[in-house]
Amino acid sequence: TGTTSGSATIVTDPLPTAFISGGGIICIGDPIPSITIALTGNAPWNFTYTDGVTPVSVTGIAASPYVIAGALDGTYTVTALSDANCTGTSLVGSATITTNSLPTAVVSGGGTICSGDPIPDVTIALTGTGPWDFTYTDGVTPVSITGQATSPYTISGGGDGTYTVTVLNDANCVGTSSGTATISTNPTPIAPTAGTDEAYCFGESMVDLFAAGGGGTLTWYDDAGLTNVIATGTPLTPSGAVGTNIYYVTETLAGCEGPANL
Repeated sequence: TGTTSGSATIVTDPLPTAFISGGGIICIGDPIPSITIALTGNAPWNFTYTDGVTPVSVTGIAASPYVIAGALDGTYTVTALSDANCTGTSLVGSATITTNSLPTAVVSGGGTICSGDPIPDVTIALTGTGPWDFTYTDGVTPVSITGQATSPYTISGGGDGTYTVTVLNDANCVGTSSGTATISTNPTPIAPTAGTDEAYCFGESMVDLFAAGGGGTLTWYDDAGLTNVIATGTPLTPSGAVGTNIYYVTETLAGCEGPANL
C-alpha cells in the first residue's frame, strides 16, 4: 500500500470584455465628449481601438474604465483585447463623435429706387443643416422665421431700411450672420406747376413761371414727347421765334425723374 502527496488546481478565468460608450454630436467650439471603455477581467489590460480609420494600441492599463478625451470625429470600436490571463472576444458597442459646422446667414440685395419702381428683393443665404430658425430686422422691427426648409430665404416687397440677421439656428447649432441689405426709396420729384401765363421780352429769364421747383435739375423741352431738349437747369431763357411758345419740363432729383408738366 502506497502514499500520496501534492495537489493540482484548475482555475478557469472568465474572458475579459470591453464595452465602449460615449461620444455625441456637438458644434464647433463645444467641449468634446469623452469616450469610455469599460473593461472586465484581470488587470493589466492591453487593447486596440479605432476611430474607423486609425488603430491605436494601449498597453498595461491597470484600472477600468479607460477614458479617451479630446478625440477626433469618428466612430470608435474596440478591435482587440487581452487581460493578464486571457484574450477577450466580447468587444461590444461603439461611440461616435460628430462635430457640426456652425450655420451662417449672409444678407444681400436691396438697392436704391424711385417711388413707384419695383421693390428689390433682400436675400438671406443660409448654410448648415435645415430647418433654420432666424430673426431679421429692417433696423426697426424684428421678424422671426421658424422651420425654414430651404436656402435662400427671400424678402419681397420690404419697406425701406437696412436689413440684417440678428439670430440664427439650424437643426444642430447656433450660427453667425454677416452682410446687410438696404432698401432706400427716393421720392419722385414733382415737376414745378405752371403759373399764370405771362408775356416775356425776348431773352428774358422765365423766373416766375417755374419758381416752385423741388430743388432738382430741370430739363426743358419744346415738344410734348420730351424728345427735344432745349435747355437744362433753371431758370430757362427762351430763344427762337417771337410769339406764343409752349414749354415742357421734367425734374430729376436723387436719380429720380418727375413727370412732365406744362
